[in-house]
Amino acid sequence: ATTAAVKAGKAGYAGSQVCIDCHSTTHKALTDGHARSRHARTLRPPQIRGAVLGDFTTKEPHYDAYGVTMRLKQSLFTLDEVAYAIGSGRARQVYLDADSRILPAEWDVRATSWKTTQAGQDGASCLGCHSSGFDVSTRSFAEPGVGCEGCHGPGAAHVAKPAQGNIAGLNNMDKARQSMVCGQCHSAGRDVSGQ
Repeated sequence: ATTAAVKAGKAGYAGSQVCIDCHSTTHKALTDGHARSRHARTLRPPQIRGAVLGDFTTKEPHYDAYGVTMRLKQSLFTLDEVAYAIGSGRARQVYLDADSRILPAEWDVRATSWKTTQAGQDGASCLGCHSSGFDVSTRSFAEPGVGCEGCHGPGAAHVAKPAQGNIAGLNNMDKARQSMVCGQCHSAGRDVSGQ
């Protein structure tokens, strides 16, 4: 059974399509470009055309394990085992199975080759940033990828009664608060002390 799944109608969430339908006239450039954005493409099921970038056609893919290229007699996993592709395609793409476990190889987009990963690791730590409305306790999310509500927060109350005060408007926040919203995911690295 799929444990990390889209939870239809998840409490408080409306979904990006509802936002786009309403805001397409007031924020046309943003709504028109959202589906093509890296945010929207950070987590997609393989059924979406172009979601999976890895080459699953070769019977003997090359895997780079710690700088050593080797040939395997069989693929480490098949496309049928992929429940979600993580990554917009800029650098690499990691694959999750139906239980949110990381599959044993990732696709290096720049080198167009496979590299081994720590198979079986829990991919739930990835889903907090690569989906909208991820709930650790139920291992479900409101929407794959970073949709409108991934940054603006749950939008059901805003949809029911549209007002600036019941949705997080990034343009209405000071720089420190904007940084906090973006920094939830875009803060990987070290602080000024090196930690």
